[in-house]
Amino acid sequence: MVSSICFLLWYYALSRVNSTKVSVSLLFVPVFALLFGWLQLDEALTVGLIIGVILIKVGVILVTVEKEEN
Repeated sequence: MVSSICFLLWYYALSRVNSTKVSVSLLFVPVFALLFGWLQLDEALTVGLIIGVILIKVGVILVTVEKEEN
């Protein structure tokens, strides 16, 4: 269910924004699945899952930050 919502939002964003920028948003699918599982299914949030979310966020930041050219 969550994946289908994410992909619908992805296709909507793809029609409005450059595909390179939108493709990074696919990295957040596991984060939203974790969030909705916690909210709707009362799944436990473990330290490993939280570390995984932090690593995904750091990866997205590394991919999206533009490098300065000398």
